[in-house]
Amino acid sequence: VRNSMVRQFMAEDLVARRLRDAPHEIAVAVSEDIAPLHPLTPGDFARALAPDVVVTSNTFDYGGITNGLYLGTPATLARAMSAATDLDALFRTTEHGNYEGLLAAHVRRSNITRLLFEADCRGTGRMFLKIRRSGKAVGPGGKAFRRVGNITDVPQWLRTHCIRMGLYVKGG
Repeated sequence: VRNSMVRQFMAEDLVARRLRDAPHEIAVAVSEDIAPLHPLTPGDFARALAPDVVVTSNTFDYGGITNGLYLGTPATLARAMSAATDLDALFRTTEHGNYEGLLAAHVRRSNITRLLFEADCRGTGRMFLKIRRSGKAVGPGGKAFRRVGNITDVPQWLRTHCIRMGLYVKGG
């Protein structure tokens, strides 16, 4: 399990390095294994612009902070996603043995405030499902969903919801 955690932290650290010097006012970091179920709201974006704030979901957070969907300023996201630089201290000083617990400890140690997406706060259900290697969408605990409903692919979801709010989305 630790090897899997280290790989996840290293992958996020690569994204963090690119975010450090990003010229944008706000950034969305979303992994390819995420199937969003709800749009980001103007309120999500407004809260994410605050200094030292990262907006995440409580979907799959397992007592910590879930990875795979972050919203915030590029500098704050870079700090939140650079836990790989802090792993030795995290493994020595935190009681959490799972990825999400270590990530939460890193965010606290980095003096970043975690806020939840409005969809999570309203209790409208999961913010997203995880897509496993098999291509199946799963919820917390690995429960498979036969009928997924309104899931779209991530690039299309980002283009639809970010462009609607007047944000520039690079890539595809």
